[in-house]
Amino acid sequence: MKNKKIFLAVVIVSVVAVVISFCTVFFVSDKARAYFSSFIYADEFRNEEPFSTYYFDLLNETEKKAYIRIFDKICSHPEYIKIPALTAEEFNNVYFAVKNDNPQILCFADSCSMVSFWSASFIELNYSQSVDDCDSMKKKLQDEIDNILRNMPESESDFEKELYIHDYIVRTCTYSESEYSSNAYGCLIDRKAVCSGYSRASMLLMKSAGIETILVGGTGVSQTQGRISHMWNVVWLDGDPYHLDVTWDDPGVDDNITHLYFNLSDRDIATDHTDYKLSFECITEMYNYFRYNDLYFGDYGKNELKIIQTKLYNNINDGINSLEIQFESDADYKKAVSAITTGDGTNTDMYKIISYISTKAGEKVDVSHVNFASDDTKKYIRLMFDWN
Repeated sequence: MKNKKIFLAVVIVSVVAVVISFCTVFFVSDKARAYFSSFIYADEFRNEEPFSTYYFDLLNETEKKAYIRIFDKICSHPEYIKIPALTAEEFNNVYFAVKNDNPQILCFADSCSMVSFWSASFIELNYSQSVDDCDSMKKKLQDEIDNILRNMPESESDFEKELYIHDYIVRTCTYSESEYSSNAYGCLIDRKAVCSGYSRASMLLMKSAGIETILVGGTGVSQTQGRISHMWNVVWLDGDPYHLDVTWDDPGVDDNITHLYFNLSDRDIATDHTDYKLSFECITEMYNYFRYNDLYFGDYGKNELKIIQTKLYNNINDGINSLEIQFESDADYKKAVSAITTGDGTNTDMYKIISYISTKAGEKVDVSHVNFASDDTKKYIRLMFDWN
C-alpha cells in the first residue's frame, strides 16, 4: 500500500487540477494505465441499501456503477476507491448524489480528488474521523433518533409526525457553525448546526418515521445576507411533494417556533429559494401549515378575529403560547395589521384579543402585553404571550 501511495503522489503532482465544486479531477497520461487492472463494477448494492435513492436514480448507468462502488466501500474509510472512468461533470454528479442520498454517513469529506484515465478513475477521499470514531458517532446518533421517535405522540397522521419532528429540531437546535454542524450529528447530538445539518437531521428523522424525504440544494435569498448557498428538504404527504425548510423556521430566540416554510409549493417558496433542480413539481397546497390548520385567511373582519381568539386560546391550553396566521392578499393582510395595531384603548383588535385571553386563560400567560411580529412579504402575523 505504501508503494501505491508514492506512485499516485508522483502522478498527481505531474498533472493539472480541474476544480469542480468540492472535487478535484486529475487526468493522467497513458503510462498510468498499467497501474489500474481491469475491474468488474457491481450493478447492485451488496451490503446495504442507500438511505434514499432519489439522486442515485437520476444518474446515468456509468455514474450509478461509481455510486455503488463508493457507497459499498466508504464506511471502511479506504484512502482510494476505484470507479469507472468519469468526466468532471459526472464525477460531480456522483459525489453529491452519494452525499445527499445518505445523511447517515457522518465522516464523508467535504472535498475529494479523482485520478482519471481511459477506462477507470480513482477517487481519493479524506475523512474527518477514524472508522471506530465514526461507528461510535453513528451508534450514538441512531440511539438519539430512536429516542426522539419513541417520544413522538402516537398518530396515524404523517402531517402530525412531520410537525413533531420539525418543532423538535427547531426547539432543540441552534444555528451555529461547529465541528459537525453540517451533518445530522451536529444537529441532534451537539445541537448546533447550519442548514445542511438541519436538513440532514430532518431527512433521517422523517424517513425513519415513514415519511419520504430528500435533500434539496439551491440558493436562499436572505434580507440580511443576500444570496447564499442553502439546503432544505422536500417531503411527501399522501403522495404529493412539499418544500420544508426547518432552518428558516428557526427564529433563533429561546424556544420560539415558526412555520412559514412548512410544506410550501414551488410558487410559495420561489420568493426566496431559487437555483434548485427537481425532477418533479410541488404544486399541492393541502398540507401547507396555514391552510391545513385553517389559519390562511382570504379576508379580515369580525369572523376572522373570533377565529384568532379561539385558536390562540386553544393553543395556550395545548402548551403553545403563540399563534401564526397568513393572508392571501396584501389588502387583507394590511387590513389585519391596521386593525390589530392601530387605534386607542378598546378600539384595537389587540385589546380584544388580550381581553379574551385574560378571561379564558389569564392564569396561564402574562396578559399585560402580547408580542406582535409581521412579515409584509409573506403576509404573515404572529402573536405571542409570555408564560406566567
